Amino acid sequence: MSGTIVPGELLLELALLERIGGKGMGLVQLAKLGLPVPAFSVLTTKAWEQCDEGRAPLPVALRRELVEAWQALGGGPLAVRSSAVAEDGGAASWAGQLDSTLGAEGPAALSAAVERAWASGRGERALAYAAMRGTSPGPVAVVLQRLVQGEVSGVLFSRDPEQPDVTLISAGPGLGEGVVQGRIACDTFRVGGAGEVEAEIALKDEEILLVDGALRACLVPAERASAPCLSEDQARELAHFGRLLERELGVPVDVEFTVAGGAISLLQVRPITAPMPMGGRLLWDNSNIVESYSGVTTPLTFSFASRAYTIVYQLFSRVMGVDPATVRANEPTYRRMIGLVRGRIFYNLNAWYKVLSLLPGFSFNKAAMETMMGVSEVASDQEAGVERSRLGEGLSLLRLLGRLGWRLLRLESDARVFRGQFVRALAAARARDPYTLRPDELLQVYERAERELLWAWTPPLVNDFFTMIFYKLLQKTAQQLTGDPETQLHNLLLAGDGALASAAPARELAELAVICRDSDILSSWLSSPEEDALVLREALRHDLFRSRWDRWFERYGDRSPDELKLEAPTLRDTPHFVLQALRAQVRSGAVPDGAEERARRQRAEAEWRRLNRGLLGKAWRAFVLRQARRRVAMREALRLERTRVFGLVRDLFRALADRLVEGGHLGAREDVFYLTVEELLGFVRGTTVTVDLMGLVAVRRAEFDGWRATPAPADRFTTWGAVHLHNRFAGKGRAAAAEGDRLVGTASSAGVVTAPARLVLDPREVPDLGGGLLVAHRTDPGWVPLFASASGILVERGSLLSHSAVVARELGLPAIVGLGGLMDWAREGEVLCMDGSTGVVRRGGDV
Repeated sequence: MSGTIVPGELLLELALLERIGGKGMGLVQLAKLGLPVPAFSVLTTKAWEQCDEGRAPLPVALRRELVEAWQALGGGPLAVRSSAVAEDGGAASWAGQLDSTLGAEGPAALSAAVERAWASGRGERALAYAAMRGTSPGPVAVVLQRLVQGEVSGVLFSRDPEQPDVTLISAGPGLGEGVVQGRIACDTFRVGGAGEVEAEIALKDEEILLVDGALRACLVPAERASAPCLSEDQARELAHFGRLLERELGVPVDVEFTVAGGAISLLQVRPITAPMPMGGRLLWDNSNIVESYSGVTTPLTFSFASRAYTIVYQLFSRVMGVDPATVRANEPTYRRMIGLVRGRIFYNLNAWYKVLSLLPGFSFNKAAMETMMGVSEVASDQEAGVERSRLGEGLSLLRLLGRLGWRLLRLESDARVFRGQFVRALAAARARDPYTLRPDELLQVYERAERELLWAWTPPLVNDFFTMIFYKLLQKTAQQLTGDPETQLHNLLLAGDGALASAAPARELAELAVICRDSDILSSWLSSPEEDALVLREALRHDLFRSRWDRWFERYGDRSPDELKLEAPTLRDTPHFVLQALRAQVRSGAVPDGAEERARRQRAEAEWRRLNRGLLGKAWRAFVLRQARRRVAMREALRLERTRVFGLVRDLFRALADRLVEGGHLGAREDVFYLTVEELLGFVRGTTVTVDLMGLVAVRRAEFDGWRATPAPADRFTTWGAVHLHNRFAGKGRAAAAEGDRLVGTASSAGVVTAPARLVLDPREVPDLGGGLLVAHRTDPGWVPLFASASGILVERGSLLSHSAVVARELGLPAIVGLGGLMDWAREGEVLCMDGSTGVVRRGGDV
């Protein structure tokens, strides 16, 4: 040999990229690691240079060398592949841009295959790729490799770009050309770090084979068409090869392979050049939280919500017996319990589970906590990133039980003290109209409110915890008594309590509707076709109406269809929404009184008494039911206090915005929502790093407008490493719309209703449903005025403890939540039949 063609075994000692190219270097690396590689030689770039950079035909001497190399490789068919210096590199893969020839055999065919590979380096396809990448293929070597005619071929990625903690394998029947060129259907395998294999098997009707020296598309025999191309053991072996290569080469790799007679051969390896997230795994989910923070949320709201979560869950941990030193050590975790991705708020489940794992007894109440959070899927310990010992936690749980018992005994008195402190703190914060205060005075009010309200939020948190525990206990008790895992007895026992605080806005609005109907003057005005502004002006002349109207807004005016989003207008800002709901009730004559739901509750109580047996068991079950009812009632009452806190914060920052507009630092009041709490407080304190608030607002507005025009991330997804670097936020997303005429969700409030569907995105735009079914992606407390004109509620998101489920039960409205794909499935105006006791909804007809 003259050194123009070098056998693979000689290259193991000395291989230079500039002589054997990227593909040749990859084969050398495979061989050095002792991996199964078919025998090969490389026609170096020296030959390319001798032939006028591949433009001149091969000289006779080089043709003789080709024949010798072919004979040394066994004299059978070869794979002749380009191996440009830039090919298969870390900067650009050049995948498929230069030509390869499979099945070359004999002097003429070998020479033609080499010249074809050289010519492809200056071909139209390669030149276009080079222009896009700002590079060139460089000198072109050529790999001569014994062709393995495998029954199965494919490609593996040592890391799936969408799920980097698994190996991705695509495999199809026949030769690899069909796979890499996308000409055939392929099976997909994902292999996890522990060896678990997830397979997606395709119907493979065609394969590419070498027939009479040429590639041909052939039919796949029926017995192989639907069978997996690889066994699980083969998939694991390939994943092992991929991880070994990644570890040795220091980068994620793309490997081509073939399988003949059950034996795997690796044909080439290259770095994965597409950007790929790398690093620690984080799990994100917007279940439950999307009810409060739907769609794009502004920086001000997110920054305040993040501060609130940080504060209240540190408090909760201390109440649950976590050592203060442990709480302080984990403060960074508390700060990242929620995150902002493409402008939307998500739970960082790793942070949540880390915080929850600090609590005694986490192993035993993890499922109940997931119910409280309403996550769309239960996370494994590995997903959650927590480790725990059930024995150790069992002992700590025993110690905690005494603490919890004491907390439960004093919870009612603690809540009364909290309400008293809350009323005094809120009154102090509202003592002066915030819109008359200076920025420094507003800062003082905010800091005092944060200290006296948020840092005193312990009783609501403790009650939320007990709500979760006793709801779960009641559900399990109902399932045991009835022997039915799908029973709704527990929900019926909690329904029909119209005295709950969350039902009060609707109840008091209904009472006002009765007053209006009993008054000829008010009934005439509210039923008239006149515009809202005129109707309200005339109605307010009526003393009783005015007093009830003013009292309603004093109590509930801070509520809003997005009441926890500071940028959202409140009901006080948009009184026409409430007026339209009131007018709809006056015109229809229907007043939701909850009588039907109370009757269901009475029947459920009778069934509960019938099933209860045994003195001790009966006493325990009565205790569970009593506590579940009390805890739910207290939770709904305290949620109204939370609304008032957000109302105060909203007013404080709006007032600060007015001062900044007056000072020329903002262009409009709404600009304040594009700044964070820290930036605004820093501006007043003198600790901000920039005073160009208008510049910040302009940048943020442009970015968040972009997020509004960008598809939302999936409802549940995983990121790796830096969250906003190379991650695609893809996952299960919204459940696909059901096919056919039936959809099943979570039964939340019993009752069968057949009515037209009214699809609502913003309740302020559809004040009167006219007895139709309210169909929504999600709801929150600000939607309550709309419930009065609905005959039933269907919600795509939500859980049994979400607001829409709780209020529906209180008002006696049949309801189903968790209807994945509902908004894609339902059509405006079509007749649907829903059964709130089974969770089934159908198009038309009976359920």
